[in-house]
Amino acid sequence: MKIYVAGNFMRKFFNVFILVILSTCVFGEIKTIVPGITFEQILTKSPAKQLVNIVKIDLNNPDISVSATLADKNTMVSGKLTGKQPVSTITKNNNAIVGINADYFIMESFRDPLNLCIVNGQLVSEPEYSRSVIAFDENKKVYFDVPVWDSKIFFSNGNTYSLSGVNRYRNQGEFILYTNDWGNTTKSKYVACDILLRPDNGNNSIKIGENKKFFVEAIFENSINPAIPDGKFVLSGGGKQAELLKNNINVGDSLNINFNLKSAHSVPWENIRSAVGGGPMLVKNGKVSVTGVFEKFDSFIVNTPNPRSGVGLSQDEKTLIIVSLDGRQNHSVGLSLNDFAKVMINAGAYTAMNLDGGGSTALSIAGLIVNSPSGISERSVANAILIYSKYIGNNDAQDLGIDIAGNVYRTGNTYDLHIPEEIDKSRFIWATRGGIGYVLQDNTLWTAKSRAKGTLGFIYDGKPYSYSIEISDAPLKNISVINEYYDDNKTVSKITAFMLDSNKKPVIFTPAFINIKGGFTEKNKLVTNNGGNINFDVIWDVNSPVRIVNVYLGNISGFIDLSSDFNATLETVEEVSLTN
Repeated sequence: MKIYVAGNFMRKFFNVFILVILSTCVFGEIKTIVPGITFEQILTKSPAKQLVNIVKIDLNNPDISVSATLADKNTMVSGKLTGKQPVSTITKNNNAIVGINADYFIMESFRDPLNLCIVNGQLVSEPEYSRSVIAFDENKKVYFDVPVWDSKIFFSNGNTYSLSGVNRYRNQGEFILYTNDWGNTTKSKYVACDILLRPDNGNNSIKIGENKKFFVEAIFENSINPAIPDGKFVLSGGGKQAELLKNNINVGDSLNINFNLKSAHSVPWENIRSAVGGGPMLVKNGKVSVTGVFEKFDSFIVNTPNPRSGVGLSQDEKTLIIVSLDGRQNHSVGLSLNDFAKVMINAGAYTAMNLDGGGSTALSIAGLIVNSPSGISERSVANAILIYSKYIGNNDAQDLGIDIAGNVYRTGNTYDLHIPEEIDKSRFIWATRGGIGYVLQDNTLWTAKSRAKGTLGFIYDGKPYSYSIEISDAPLKNISVINEYYDDNKTVSKITAFMLDSNKKPVIFTPAFINIKGGFTEKNKLVTNNGGNINFDVIWDVNSPVRIVNVYLGNISGFIDLSSDFNATLETVEEVSLTN
């Protein structure tokens, strides 16, 4: 649903609205992921629910490094530029400590990512759109820019033409250069003239600022989807460009291609190690400066409350700030870009840009997820910004005393999670994976509304601990109640009640209510343990002819009647079947 705001009154109302949001934030404890990297979760409850996760990275810490990366090329046989993976998988597979989704991409096609992408100093995707980019040099210096592609082809006969791009679908009237990053073939659907090129230096990579020499090994006229041999390049031209290739190129010729960017902010692109696109810009000089119109983003992305991902830099340029904002969910509705820019400023950003948001928003710590993706499970994305640390923690999972492995939780419920007192809470971060729901840092798990199998885990001292769990939507089935007397006079009982669903799985961490006739117990409400049990004592009135224990969980009840001669006769009754 699109929201349109008209009139000065409504604009003023929404400006006040976001100020109220920021002024009523409940700030959580700032936790240390590893030395030099902190995590904070902020939850607002009024006037609108928003859940914000903030990671801050000390760029001066020598153990910390930053890079951009693509999804694993093995996710699709067609090439690493067209592979997609969840951010948690990208983070885990690269042994990174933090990861966040980066550029926009076409979900059902082979054009990934949409903007500039530089990985390990190599150009893999040119800036097709005039949109914001964040770049990092080898010294972790951060640059924000809106670069423009400016590359030329120099034929041996002296003619010069513009190179339209690299590693993307070719339109009519374009020259596109393909590398193995694109895959084994050009994936072209239309007839072209394709030129097979061998690099003079034997290097099959491309760098910004490079003037690269090639030799023509073969010419394929009227070609469709030619192969890209290992270590080789294919220059493809369609329409008039096909005729230009035919008229200017012969087998054995040489040609040169320079790979350049025009920079608006004097970025030394030849020294850049990593870069990813996104956009638009959100913050400049510590003030809101959303360039959505300039960067040609549509109104839905700019103005509608959505989940958001962003990256920013502090005024002293020493702290990188990564932010995720949940959206389109009951616990967090999302924000417009203007309001998200204020969140970035509030987090300490002096300069900031937007990243792909919506269902792509995912913030990973050590291969687990700390936000709640709007599509329940993570979306597979094209690339990510990764943070690495050399720090190695000293803790062992067996020492932590947290028992959540193999548990079965109910759909659409909230559960309190236990942390042993001896654990340092400032280094402990809950996380999930696999669409089971989300977990807040106040130690509450909110399960998904549909059944799922996934991971409930945590990060402690920089190390991830993951436990497989199940979210069940099976109806509650029955409660079995068992009695055991402590004494020969049968004056005190130990009662155990077992709760099972229709799959015969224990109903864990769920409130059950107790009603006693002919005696009393300390509490009338207890929470089942991870075996689906509750245990309690009953002190009987020796003068009462009635001894009955009833246990209720939802609409299901179980009881035991010990009235007859005070015999511990087991009787289990299913009174009501609960259906979803």
